[in-house]
Amino acid sequence: MASADLVQYNADTYDRMWRFAHFIPPDRTPWWPLMKIFAQQARDRLEIGPGPWPKLPVEGTHVVDLSAPALELLARQGALVHRGLLHEIGFPVGAFDLVGLFEVLEHVPDDTGLLHELGRITRPGGRLVVSVPLRMDFYNAFDRWAGHVRRYEPEELLEKLAQAGFVIDCFEVRPETGGRAAAVVLACGQLLTAARIYELLRFPPSGNIYQSVHRWSGRAAILLTLPVGYHCVFMLGFETYTLRVLIHSLLGSALYGAVVAKVLILRSNKFKPWVLPIAGGLLFSILLGLWLTSALWFFTVAQPAS
Repeated sequence: MASADLVQYNADTYDRMWRFAHFIPPDRTPWWPLMKIFAQQARDRLEIGPGPWPKLPVEGTHVVDLSAPALELLARQGALVHRGLLHEIGFPVGAFDLVGLFEVLEHVPDDTGLLHELGRITRPGGRLVVSVPLRMDFYNAFDRWAGHVRRYEPEELLEKLAQAGFVIDCFEVRPETGGRAAAVVLACGQLLTAARIYELLRFPPSGNIYQSVHRWSGRAAILLTLPVGYHCVFMLGFETYTLRVLIHSLLGSALYGAVVAKVLILRSNKFKPWVLPIAGGLLFSILLGLWLTSALWFFTVAQPAS
């Protein structure tokens, strides 16, 4: 995709997305403890491409973005908003003490040019905070749909930052987690062990091992969903802008209610014997539906505009 086409694709994609989004204050993001400290030391701040989910304090911070809906939300919170590409705005040399660039650099065809522009407008002794997805061998359909040009290798990113005049004082690589997929795998284990316990399937070995495996795989599956659930509740909320997103939101809202219902049924002797497998099947179906409408959809269906 040509550079101008990619810019337009990103603008159109995120305009559609942010039109239905809610403002999420930065103190509800994992970045906040560190960003709060940095911001207290910075009089002039700039954040590039945050959408409605900024990581730096909003009031008094300059924000550059392509999305009009996102900028409208941020302006209401006291941000100084600028619509367009960074080099078009024309900030003076050394204008900012703190610049935030979170999940943006991978969208930019000329990332070296952007980093040099950031080096120009960052004040001597100022700070640039950057986050990007890593490992090009993980590049997939979701990256293309999201408008990503690339993923980075750590050494590549370090070299480009150094070439733009930045001195690296902190660099962290966080491994990608597979919590959602692992939860679904464990849920499938739940289904198999339940079928063995009720003797719908008869595979070796015999004995009570399946009860223990069933209990512990269920606990592990629910624990693995907690970080994902926290992110969905506090970062995304209940959204309805497409049928898939609506179904995903409804299933997510029902998940922990189904967990509690199954536990209560398991601990009580007031229910018919068939109620427990129905409750377990419902919980499995919710987990599977969440996976189908999120991870599986992103990695197999989502495609970029041509």
